[in-house]
Amino acid sequence: MLRVVLSAALLWGIGGGAAVPQQTAFDTWMFGDGEFRQNAAWILARTGRSVASLTVECDGGIPYVDFEAGYFPQGAFSGQVVFGFAEGGLALPATYDSSVAEPGWRSVFAQELYDRFRTATGVSVDGGPLGAATFPLDGAAAAIDRVLAGCAATARAAPAGAAPDAATLTLAFVQGRIAEACPSGGSFGRGALVQTDIDGDGLNDYLVDWGEVSCPPMGRGAGFCGAALCTIDVYASSIFRPGGYPQAILGLHKEVQPFGAPFQLRVQTRHGPVAWRWTGTELQAQ
Repeated sequence: MLRVVLSAALLWGIGGGAAVPQQTAFDTWMFGDGEFRQNAAWILARTGRSVASLTVECDGGIPYVDFEAGYFPQGAFSGQVVFGFAEGGLALPATYDSSVAEPGWRSVFAQELYDRFRTATGVSVDGGPLGAATFPLDGAAAAIDRVLAGCAATARAAPAGAAPDAATLTLAFVQGRIAEACPSGGSFGRGALVQTDIDGDGLNDYLVDWGEVSCPPMGRGAGFCGAALCTIDVYASSIFRPGGYPQAILGLHKEVQPFGAPFQLRVQTRHGPVAWRWTGTELQAQ
């Protein structure tokens, strides 16, 4: 299931509605360990009555950026976080799940975002329904470089024969596939990336709805939409192979249900609704 992501506001000693400890530094990039994070770079900012946090940390050798601004809607959904700089913005796909202890947006810390963090003086972060905040970037590169060094060390420490890990489906892998189609970022709807368990193995599976993605130069669908329908890519963990391809299903207005439900995916087609159910090796139309 989705890894528990705790907000920097809680990790660094700021509870909701609680007084802010005097040692808490706002608008300053920090690096270190918290109760639930290790080797993380973070910054806190005040946003009206709330506190926003932006955190870069390494998980399994992969760098992630987490953002929260004190507002936590119910549900699990995908969307985007827009990072604004003086020279323009960069939108990255992100996932959110209110069932974790301290929910927030999570995205893979993309190379282009890292490059902009190194040269810009500040960033405005727009999390849509989760709110927005502005953070200075003085000291960000030094703190984040320490995180990335830890990521590299984790990757080097992995056993040479760790093939099972290479064949494990991860959020980073799927977001990487989206980034290949949208190398300069784009616009990602609320249902662009869905995380669920369609095959019943207890591990995360992912669906990418290209109808919810728009990025230059292809526009809507990033080349995966036709005149009427768009492709939904299905990544099932139990059959995942890094060099393989996802199952591609054409349709619109998807409905997703976990394994054990009457169907795992239902879409609208030219001929009406079609339900798809997991058979053990793929989704099959019913």
